[in-house]
Amino acid sequence: MRTTFNTTFILAVFFAAFSISGFCGGDDCFANLPAPKKLAACTAAISEWKGKGGDSEVALYYAARANAQYLSGSPEHAREDADSAVNLDPKNPDLYVNRGRLLMRIDEIDSAVSDFNSAVKLGAGSKTSAWAYYNLAVAYTLMGRRDVSDPQLQAGRTLAPEMYQNYVADINYFLKRKNQRLQQARDNFTAGKDAVSAGDFVKAAELFSASYNMEPDVQEYKSWLGSIYFDMGKYAKAYAALTDVSQDQRWNYYIAMTLFKEGKFEESLAAFKTALGDGPAKNRGVDRGAEIAEKIAAIEGYLSAMAEAKSAAKTGDLEKAVATLEKSLGFLDLDSTKALLKVYEKEIADKKSASKKTLIGIGLFVLVLAGMGAFFFTTYKMYKRSTARKGETWEDFIRKIISLRPREAFTSYHEYKVDHEKEAPIVAERMMPLITHSCDFELMLAFSREFSGPKKRDFLVVAAELLNQSGKYQDSFDALQLLNNIPFSEWGDREAAVFSAAHIQCDGVLLDESKKADQSVWSHDINPQAYFSLADIYARKGDPANALKALSKLPQYSWVENHWLLYINCMAQAGRLTEVDLSVMSAQFRSPVIEELFRREQFGKLMDYFTNSPRQKWEAEYYFYAFCITLTERFDNAWEFYKQLADHYPLTAKAHPHYAIGLMCEKAGRYDKAAFVYEAFVNKEIYYQDCNRRRKNIEAGKYDQLVPFPNEILAAILPPVLLKFSAKPK
Repeated sequence: MRTTFNTTFILAVFFAAFSISGFCGGDDCFANLPAPKKLAACTAAISEWKGKGGDSEVALYYAARANAQYLSGSPEHAREDADSAVNLDPKNPDLYVNRGRLLMRIDEIDSAVSDFNSAVKLGAGSKTSAWAYYNLAVAYTLMGRRDVSDPQLQAGRTLAPEMYQNYVADINYFLKRKNQRLQQARDNFTAGKDAVSAGDFVKAAELFSASYNMEPDVQEYKSWLGSIYFDMGKYAKAYAALTDVSQDQRWNYYIAMTLFKEGKFEESLAAFKTALGDGPAKNRGVDRGAEIAEKIAAIEGYLSAMAEAKSAAKTGDLEKAVATLEKSLGFLDLDSTKALLKVYEKEIADKKSASKKTLIGIGLFVLVLAGMGAFFFTTYKMYKRSTARKGETWEDFIRKIISLRPREAFTSYHEYKVDHEKEAPIVAERMMPLITHSCDFELMLAFSREFSGPKKRDFLVVAAELLNQSGKYQDSFDALQLLNNIPFSEWGDREAAVFSAAHIQCDGVLLDESKKADQSVWSHDINPQAYFSLADIYARKGDPANALKALSKLPQYSWVENHWLLYINCMAQAGRLTEVDLSVMSAQFRSPVIEELFRREQFGKLMDYFTNSPRQKWEAEYYFYAFCITLTERFDNAWEFYKQLADHYPLTAKAHPHYAIGLMCEKAGRYDKAAFVYEAFVNKEIYYQDCNRRRKNIEAGKYDQLVPFPNEILAAILPPVLLKFSAKPK
């Protein structure tokens, strides 16, 4: 997982054991033991005392075991024990505080608030009540309810001012833990999108689900999760996730597609019409306007044809019903429609058979009466004329051409189409397998013109897949040409997969400039994700040269962050980082690339870029990079970059680089400057507690107490050469 700049500034907080006021000593269950030993001791105590009438004592054992369970990594069992404790002694306020603190740690804040309020009522005026007030202040702060948390804090300080320092430690721990979880959620989200790009939907679903569980207020996580469930074919889960967000935030395209796949066409149509107003942001960055419009037209045509077919069937006009059902297949090719079509066709055949039997019976009767010879002659002549009028059905034609060679069949189809325009689309659809398995590129291309919309796209993709399977260069090249006949705006994962597979087969020629191969299969309009997938395959195979060539076929103005990071990675593998031109990159993607170059110790290139860029265009992180690079030469020069950072990005805008520079000052032994940086954090919520503690230790000369040490915090972003840098204290 790629670590972003911000994640590196989260400090590790070591979890301390719970404390339960009111517990009696002299028992291993309440002793300061490692969690496993404490767990065993409490279990033994519960077994010994349970059922002996001392419920309040047993409740304390359960409460102590709840804490040991949590510390042992079993939050579910911890919750069960905490519940048992409260149920055994529901009048003990300590037990409510204990369970509330456990609930805060497992992120059930609302339930924790309820427990703390119960403790306040049960222990009114006591130390337990005061501690409950302090914990309410923490809980409401975590909920973003500062208007409510402040009165709770004041109540706690009034009852027990000596507990305030415990509250400070608690609020710092929980806020840092919350920030860690939020940052982890965002890191998971970024990694999830990377997994989507790599086609690993299972991993993506796990990461998006984890992000949502950590930060449920961010509805985008749930929408991404729902879209991935759709890609995995888990339509019930997809719909549940996609609709579990506010109306204005819904990804209507994926909702519509989910309903469509489940056969709920009227609901799907309404969702598609709503989706017309959505932009790429609600479609994983893809403009789906044309596809949505096509879907709407197809569904409306299908519903209209189906309504007409059902109406005709009700009036007994089965021939018209069959004709309109066949028409509906031109809009949506559904198995359910085909099944209904077979039912109606069988009814028509049965009626014709019954009618024929009736006529034969009458004929035989008349034949007996009027004389077999004359009547047979007359009947025979009528039958011959009837057969001549009836002509050839499309089923007869299919049976005839199925044994022909593909090109002969195609020629016969065109002759048939002249006099059977209505039946021709049905015949063409049933000829698809014959043509796709011909592996005849020109025939496939010509036959594809018989279709439009999804049918044409599906035919071309299948044909391209089969062509590419031969393993021959020309067939793979022809497969790419077939793909280029699908509108690029309609490309999905399947088209991108065939595109990559075909290129892998023929890029040995296409990307070899000395062979001067036809380059017409490359197009600037192909979905950028397809190019990324192809380049990523080459990179994973250890072939950065071909990965870079594949990326070069797509104009850089079409690149997004993934393209640029893959480009940097491949340039590094190829030993060509010095050739990277930062000035050509879009500003929105430049920062992650600069961060990557910093990690790869491309200091000269970065300082050249920084020197030639106006300061007003610098990101806050650039000052940190410049400070670190210059620090190894002369501290005073590096310090100038901090002063410029303070001018352009005050703490209210960007705190992370300020904090990091303070740590770098410690690393350089310039504790006076570190204290100066930390002084700016006074009364600022972010990093305040840590900065204040570090500053006070510096002022007291307690340099050995500046923990965590700078290297522990900066390890995730500093390149190796700077991690090794150190200077004597001054």
